[in-house]
Amino acid sequence: MVPEATSHLGSGFDPPPIIQAFRYQREWVDDSSRLKIITKTRQAGITFWETWDIVTYLLSVPNQTWYYLSVSEDRAVDAIDYAATHCAVMGALIASMTDSVEWFGEDGDRVKYRQLTIAFPNGSKLVGLPANARTARGCVGHITLDEFAHHLDADKIWTAVSPIITWGFRLHVISTPNGMQGRFYRIWTGNERLSPEVIEECASKESKDLRLYWLKKHGLEDRWSRHFVDIHRAKADGHPVDIDEQREIAGDELTWLQEYCGKFLDEGLAVLPYELLKKGYDDRATFALDFDNVRQYGPLFGGYDVARKRDLAVLWVNERLKTGQFLQRACVTLKQSEFSTQEQVLSDHMPYLRRICIDATGMGEQLAENMQKRFGEVRVEAVSLNGGRPASLVSKIRKLYEATPSRQLTAEDAQIRRDFHSVHRTHTEMGNVRYSAPRGKDGHADRFWAASLALEAADQDPGSFKDARSVGPRRMRSGSLRSRYGGNY
Repeated sequence: MVPEATSHLGSGFDPPPIIQAFRYQREWVDDSSRLKIITKTRQAGITFWETWDIVTYLLSVPNQTWYYLSVSEDRAVDAIDYAATHCAVMGALIASMTDSVEWFGEDGDRVKYRQLTIAFPNGSKLVGLPANARTARGCVGHITLDEFAHHLDADKIWTAVSPIITWGFRLHVISTPNGMQGRFYRIWTGNERLSPEVIEECASKESKDLRLYWLKKHGLEDRWSRHFVDIHRAKADGHPVDIDEQREIAGDELTWLQEYCGKFLDEGLAVLPYELLKKGYDDRATFALDFDNVRQYGPLFGGYDVARKRDLAVLWVNERLKTGQFLQRACVTLKQSEFSTQEQVLSDHMPYLRRICIDATGMGEQLAENMQKRFGEVRVEAVSLNGGRPASLVSKIRKLYEATPSRQLTAEDAQIRRDFHSVHRTHTEMGNVRYSAPRGKDGHADRFWAASLALEAADQDPGSFKDARSVGPRRMRSGSLRSRYGGNY
């Protein structure tokens, strides 16, 4: 068996004043568990302190080897550089440092990889490698898997390293989340030891901590020492990060939740994954109608998602092209606008719209009714987003994106991309399908639902009335709209 450290950090952890650790970092280093795992925010400093922990262990226990498997060669170099810095700070002697290219793999499948090694006078050494199935299979010793959720072939890497720990070696697993899939997610949520049937049964439970639910339900012992630090915990423990600034840099809600808040989000359950959205980017898309040249457009269809206080009210207008595709022609956003203002915006656009579908759920019912009285129920459809209607809207917009080429065309815009990608398919406790999105400061997938309603307006077009562009006079020119409403105008 592997000997224990005689002078390992443990609770006596006391680094020099120039590199004092935050509380969550101390907790990680003080934890001498053989199996430990952490889900963390980006830039939490865990790699720095993990290498500190490794160096102090190797200095105190002779003839040990610790493999540091990083997500890439550059990250492996960073880890070894940290370790060398720690040695300098500690005044520890290094017998040698080597940077070599080694062969890994079996006969017929051998590849060269860069290997960095720090050897200590007591016979212990730290080896840094890029993580893959070939390099992992050659490891016999303690192992750190850094950013394991992002390793290619993580299952094969796990198959290679997991037998090694049966000899008493330590295994540390570190990562930010990368969706509700992969080996890291399965280890973290505790379902490594459960049958597929049990996993499927428990996955329908909307538990905030599925791991605890599974372990309690089946009386299982948790062999892992688990740590969690999101950006809020890091800030509370002394990290100087500016949360508001980092939130803005993150750009979209899902990136923020997964990279900084430790949330495992399922890209597979996203209604519109990023790869589908990329298919629909089109430089011709616009955010406001050109009222001076409105007759250049084909038939226009609108969708309106109503909001008053918390979310955005959004008017989306699609042009139906001769190819059968739908091109974004307007995306008008209104924040905390009175209903009278919202009704005026719709009235100003109605002369040019063939049809419009308005969200008549809750507060939108009266607005939809008023518009129907003014422009008729044929051109204005009130849509209640209850029951099975959301599923129908979601199905239609996804099918348009799945077409080749994509039949829904939009601007390549960060806010639209965030909104469209944020809608996920989930299950209720009763097993029913639900479509939901995280609520952020810029809304609640409001652009997505407005665009879906615009497609519904086109889909239900009876074609029994004159082209809407010829109905009534132009109420305003774009300059007047801009002065009255601001925003996209």
